[in-house]
Amino acid sequence: MIFKRRREDEEPVIQYAEEAEDQYLTADDATVLGASFTPDGRLRTGPAEDLAAALDPHPETPDIDEGYVAYAEVRPHLEHLNRLVEERAKLIEICLYARDRVNSPAAAERIDAGLAELGVTMLRPDGEVFDPALHEAAATVPTADPALHGLVAETELAGYADRGVLVRAPMVSVYRRKDST
Repeated sequence: MIFKRRREDEEPVIQYAEEAEDQYLTADDATVLGASFTPDGRLRTGPAEDLAAALDPHPETPDIDEGYVAYAEVRPHLEHLNRLVEERAKLIEICLYARDRVNSPAAAERIDAGLAELGVTMLRPDGEVFDPALHEAAATVPTADPALHGLVAETELAGYADRGVLVRAPMVSVYRRKDST
């Protein structure tokens, strides 16, 4: 399988190199266009003749200068990258575990600063509208003010997002209008 590297002036495509139709390739990179994804998330490429018009069919050796890279050459790097991504997630989880249990405010601030340098941001949604997809309700706070109903009163345990992807939802107290009966 041959990938054509993405260039600014063209869409990325996939080309077959002496392989059977409907080959499957695991890929998380959604920038690879010219193919579709199966329901289980695998990249499904079509028959070679569908893509042959876009590229030089069956090059003998990949020409890196022209933007072609053999999948066999890329695969070990993708596997290594996947391993690094998994290890990063575990390290973030360990840092959050330590952050929750540290007694020193200075140590907690240092952990938060280190995580922020890596793109992991703290989430404290105080005053925002409660969203069960983003927040975990730990308690309710009664209020007579209807304007406060459904807002986050206080963050009890901060949440974290890794480059915009929720790692841990914040545990919050939510204002709830009490009935005046």
